[in-house]
Amino acid sequence: MPGPISLDPGGDLEVLFERSFDGRRSRASSVSSTCTLGREEPIQTIFLDLSSDDEVIDLTIDDSETATAQIKYGEHALTSYRGHSGVIKPGDFVEVQQVKIGKYQVNFILISAIVRTIMGEHKIRGTPYIRNRNLSNMLPKKRNEVCQILHFDKDDVTRAPALVDANIGCVKGSHTLIITNAVWPQHSVTSPFVGLVHDQAGEGRVSEETDPLVCRWKFEIRSLRQATVFKPLEECLVRVHESEVLEAKYRVAEAESSNIWRGRSFPGGSWPLEAEERPATSTKTNGHRPTPRKASQKYTLFDSFAGAGGVSRGAQMAGLKVTHAIDKAAEVWLTYRTNFPDTRLFQGSVDQYVMSERRCPRADFLHLSPPCQFFSPAHTRESVHDDTNIFALFSCGSLIDKVRPRIVTVEQTFGITHDRHQMYLCTLINDFTQYGYSVRWKIVRLCTWGSAQDRKRLIMIAAAPGERLPPYPDALYSENGADGLKPFVTIRRALQGIRASDSLHDTSSVKHFEPPRPSYSPDRLAGTLTTSGSDCCYPDGTRDFTLREFACLQGFPRYHRFLGTRTSIKRQIGNAFPPNTVRVLYGHLESWLLEQDGMTRHQPSSNNIICLTDRTHDDIEIIDTPTEYSSRRQSYIRQQNRSSQMYRSAMHEPLEIKDHTTGEARTPAQSGSMAIDLTR
Repeated sequence: MPGPISLDPGGDLEVLFERSFDGRRSRASSVSSTCTLGREEPIQTIFLDLSSDDEVIDLTIDDSETATAQIKYGEHALTSYRGHSGVIKPGDFVEVQQVKIGKYQVNFILISAIVRTIMGEHKIRGTPYIRNRNLSNMLPKKRNEVCQILHFDKDDVTRAPALVDANIGCVKGSHTLIITNAVWPQHSVTSPFVGLVHDQAGEGRVSEETDPLVCRWKFEIRSLRQATVFKPLEECLVRVHESEVLEAKYRVAEAESSNIWRGRSFPGGSWPLEAEERPATSTKTNGHRPTPRKASQKYTLFDSFAGAGGVSRGAQMAGLKVTHAIDKAAEVWLTYRTNFPDTRLFQGSVDQYVMSERRCPRADFLHLSPPCQFFSPAHTRESVHDDTNIFALFSCGSLIDKVRPRIVTVEQTFGITHDRHQMYLCTLINDFTQYGYSVRWKIVRLCTWGSAQDRKRLIMIAAAPGERLPPYPDALYSENGADGLKPFVTIRRALQGIRASDSLHDTSSVKHFEPPRPSYSPDRLAGTLTTSGSDCCYPDGTRDFTLREFACLQGFPRYHRFLGTRTSIKRQIGNAFPPNTVRVLYGHLESWLLEQDGMTRHQPSSNNIICLTDRTHDDIEIIDTPTEYSSRRQSYIRQQNRSSQMYRSAMHEPLEIKDHTTGEARTPAQSGSMAIDLTR
């Protein structure tokens, strides 16, 4: 590659330099021209406007060297450019102004290429960065901390993040960029002054214009192009990983970050609690054969805002151990304790739990489902519960700090993503990032994960310091089975396993319509269930749904019990995160953690496997070992006929249910007639 061109400041006002690839140069008039030398080799030309303070050092480089910079047709890549702020070149980190990507103002660009267009304009192109304090409060506002912005177009087959262009006149100056995965305040500018800093000579300097900038975060946006605008589909804030830190002095082992934050983690799951049951050290794959975990080993879940147990039920179905739960609503306590007698339920608010519990229980997973009525699109007028709902949202950060889980999941109404609630969403995201958690969020159609409703929810996944951020589960269902997926779970399929003897399924107690309402096909999705049930009637139009049918439409298995009045039970069902979609989410996250831990699921011997198939979801097989059943349940199962029908009976009817009103223990046959007040 030839060296830089020497510029004669005493030359003409407008001078044209021509350089061919073999290094030859000729001086020409101020009129641009196109010519060839030798064997028709192209000549690279630039204009120099010496009336300005800017000069150009123009060495066109080979296209193969700038492939990642997305050089466009008619552009030429330059090795460097000299302007009023000095010489800049690819690889420099420069401050810019008047540059945006989407709704975000770009503060800095890491230059990938400097290009000259066919019209003679000069631009820089590269990866955008933004000061943390300018990112809508999603990151802690630390001085001289920046975040990389990576924008992905879903329809772009290259799957490469978009680069931004800036006119050369937008460049303010160069900075030093430090990329690290260390936790703040390591490698940060520690001066207490945000603005003007005075040196020993007493001369002031603006530190933000001279001090190094530190990047610990990446803001990834995945969008779908709609006409001339992009609609964000998924966004995430991800901590820089140690593999992305090139300089060793700025690199910290991820295992060390994890240990500092939460202490010891146990590969394969932290249940059972006995230390001797746990592996002594982490076993990552690193090309070695994964280690099977112990037969009884499970990941643990802390379920906050637990309600009637929708998340606990789905996580349990996915193979997790639910150890702790919190809910302050008295109407759900009896329902939750009946279904999860081994789980420690705290009957109070999250704030009360954080203040009252001295010990810090460590869980592998934490789920947050704060009340969402205030953020719902249907919420159009003020309510006496609005402040309570908002305070509950703000309590999430203190619980994260208390439990310090490896993975956090959040379920919220998609209405919180609307512009009028942006402050609350950004505050919730900040609850994660202030502790170093990477977090991703998007709106999910739950019918793609198996729900029988056309229900949209905001789902968030966060990963602790030292943990990789999991992706979302792939869609399993689609309309009419498109794209090779299973067809959506319809109303018919969701209700087909209900039996006349099932609890809460007394069709004579529900409202009947005379004359009947118009009938409709049950081979479709149901509308979104609310706390009052649904406006939709039974498909034949003759009656309302029973409470058991509501529960099945919400994804609860038939053996899940509800206690309370009819109105209370409807509210418990409507507020729940559908357990069948929770099962998909946590089944995916369990597989993810096992892979990160370098472990595989325990594989019992074939003669110790019991297969229990739920007819309501005939595509799901529940496999477990007899050691996890109580001795009474094992005895009960062995006495049954070996047919699959009797197996289903053993699965769906608990062996013994205690009536908390009378203290009387009931058998499965008697439990269907348990006294439940269904009056309004």
